[in-house]
Amino acid sequence: MVPDQQRGSWENLKFDLDGIIEVRNKFFGTLYNTYSFFAIYANIDRFRFNPDSATPLQERSELDRWILSRLQNAIAAYQADMDDYEPTQAARVIERFISNDLSNWYVRLSRRRFWKSDSSSDKQAAFETLYECLLVSSQLMAL
Repeated sequence: MVPDQQRGSWENLKFDLDGIIEVRNKFFGTLYNTYSFFAIYANIDRFRFNPDSATPLQERSELDRWILSRLQNAIAAYQADMDDYEPTQAARVIERFISNDLSNWYVRLSRRRFWKSDSSSDKQAAFETLYECLLVSSQLMAL
């Protein structure tokens, strides 16, 4: 509810269909496109995540370590917001991570790694990193 300054009364917040459509297009569209990118190339290369044989963090590229660091920052901010009973702020943390860090930076800068025809340790690490980011982001959204 928002106070009406002139009358001193309270008025219900208005439902904004345009806002819903914007979130659908911006956030869920970006998330879907990021997942689709991963799914297409993971299926082509028959990628299967195995936590027992995952590439150690110190052997991953600087870009992989950067996005995983950003993921850990997002987890911490999300948990702090949820602990403070601020679910809207927590949701915005995930939105910023997916839209800005994962899609706009990591995937864009890593595309060539996924497009390589050979199966290298760098390509495997890129798949593992993107898989982990998508998995953890999905888990946070489900909470």
